[in-house]
Amino acid sequence: MLTMVDTNGSTGGVSPHLFNVTAGNDTSCLPSAPASSIAHITPNVTGSVFTCEPWGLTLSNGTQPYSVVIAALDSPLITNISVPQGYDVFTYINRANPNGQMLAAVVDAEGQWGYATQVVNTAGNANTTCVGLVSSFDTTAEIVAQAAARAHAAAEAAKRRRTDIIVGVVVGVCGLLIIAGAAAWWWWRRGKAREDGTWDHQDTLARAWDAQDSTVAEVPRAREYRRVKTFSQDMPPMTSTGSPAYTPLLTQPVDAANEHTGSRPIPQPSPPATPPPDRSRRRRKGQKAPRYTTNASSSSAWSESSPGLSRTPQLPPLTFSQPLSVPALQASSPQMSTQRSRSFMLSPSILDPDVQPDIIIQHRDGGIVHELPPPYLDRYDAMSPESG
Repeated sequence: MLTMVDTNGSTGGVSPHLFNVTAGNDTSCLPSAPASSIAHITPNVTGSVFTCEPWGLTLSNGTQPYSVVIAALDSPLITNISVPQGYDVFTYINRANPNGQMLAAVVDAEGQWGYATQVVNTAGNANTTCVGLVSSFDTTAEIVAQAAARAHAAAEAAKRRRTDIIVGVVVGVCGLLIIAGAAAWWWWRRGKAREDGTWDHQDTLARAWDAQDSTVAEVPRAREYRRVKTFSQDMPPMTSTGSPAYTPLLTQPVDAANEHTGSRPIPQPSPPATPPPDRSRRRRKGQKAPRYTTNASSSSAWSESSPGLSRTPQLPPLTFSQPLSVPALQASSPQMSTQRSRSFMLSPSILDPDVQPDIIIQHRDGGIVHELPPPYLDRYDAMSPESG
């Protein structure tokens, strides 16, 4: 590499080509060998240096302080750097034009040129400003410490990666085992719950209902009514429109002294003491028995004078889901109103002592049945005066 410097120290640039130097027969023009050791410069990159890439140059031998000369082919400038005393490492930020060649040389404090570097290639982009990057001076000890720190950081990073991999594998396997165990336990518990007949802490096993195992409930009663057995049932008075006011069952309240508010336990169902008589026998008795017509006052008196009938069972008050009304029958049968004002005869079979109190006769004027009554236990034995 050929360059030129004038008497004022100004450089004339660098030639665009490299020259080869060969040994000749006369060596008298060469200077004598230096008495001290010759300085050396060692680069960290010997191949290609990219634009704005740091290029480390380590200086050794010779006499400090050093001077570093960096020259590139076909460059109008030569870079001269004076290294401060005590520093032996120079880090250069490459600002040479790309697609060229470059080398660095060293001069010690005695002005003795040392060994230069090999020619390296420059590469990269053409933007050589390299904003924010500055060349620096260091010592060999600092460079060694920095290299050790970088190696230690790389080793720690590799160790952390290895640890993370191990932890991830262990956690994943343990998580899968826990999930599998929980699923197996849930499946076992589900099968056991099916065997026991329970699900979601509720007993779902089907069992037959036994009346003996039922709990006796107490039904609060605000007022007691007594069913009065009469030969006939008077119809309610006519309204202003000519239609009768319907009452589904004739009941008579007990005396004020017998009115009370209490509760009565519902007894368990029990079979009747004697079997019910044959229906054909009841029908024949009903045809042979004479018919009588009385009003409510006479029937009440008759019930008081008849000790056998006064001990009839007392029923709770009846309630209906909606009022009974038969407008179609009122409009189509005008004579029905007058006929209903008469007394309908009940079968005299109710006077038969063999007839049990569980017989219910529903008349034509009982209304339209909108819904079936719920099942209930037999209360006749418990509410009969003879039972208690």
